[in-house]
Amino acid sequence: MNAFLDEELKSVKEKLTEEEQKTIKNNEKEINQLKEQKEETSKKSKFYESFINNLFKTVDLEKAENSPYPEYLTERILMSYMIKTLNTKKDVENL
Repeated sequence: MNAFLDEELKSVKEKLTEEEQKTIKNNEKEINQLKEQKEETSKKSKFYESFINNLFKTVDLEKAENSPYPEYLTERILMSYMIKTLNTKKDVENL
């Protein structure tokens, strides 16, 4: 059935004007770019979700009784990282 649809699509594309074909190609490119952006966003969101969950876990470890970790250690490490790597507004936006 796909072969039939491909043939039908091919015959329809042949009937289009050159400008309509360019428009279709541009739309296909935009769709592919949006798919790639969505995939990248999805990867970032998964990373940030995991990162935040781990932060909560480390804070819980700090608060635990007889914890070997000093209070606010996680915040200090995170602030040190931010000071070292985030120098401009653009750096923060790229996060």
